Amino acid sequence: YWSPAESPKTGTPTCPACGSTKVVPIVLGMPTPEAERAAGRGELVLGGCCIMGDGTDPRWHCKVCGAEFR
Repeated sequence: YWSPAESPKTGTPTCPACGSTKVVPIVLGMPTPEAERAAGRGELVLGGCCIMGDGTDPRWHCKVCGAEFR
């Protein structure tokens, strides 16, 4: 489940692979219609429905190099 209010607005990290600040959150789980629209606008990445839940799921996606990281 995702809503725009849950999108990280501050504290967006820098990509550890390339140094870009063009990173977006990865939303895990079944996407809502709004999450699907936001993904279409490039505001987030849909990470799929399978969640490890052990703290290893990536939280961020780099729009420049494609790296996924926590």
